[in-house]
Amino acid sequence: VALVDPAAADAVPAERRPWLAVDAVARSLGALPTLPAGLDGERVMDEIQTHPGAQYVVTSGEDVVGILHIGDLAQLLEPNRKMTS
Repeated sequence: VALVDPAAADAVPAERRPWLAVDAVARSLGALPTLPAGLDGERVMDEIQTHPGAQYVVTSGEDVVGILHIGDLAQLLEPNRKMTS
């Protein structure tokens, strides 16, 4: 239903975490672009160029099977490039 933003979660002071709803540090999966599982590399590249984003929901039918982080894809394509955050 949603994806927790690790940076937002880390920004919450430890003493406040037990009382904070998880949706305060998450975003709806509906707000993210989707990619069907099983696409070949060329189709993945076409999709991310057509619908740029930092994260993609990977689906198989109606099921969510993973999250593709564009930084991980960039690292795979250019393993020797230094990534900055």
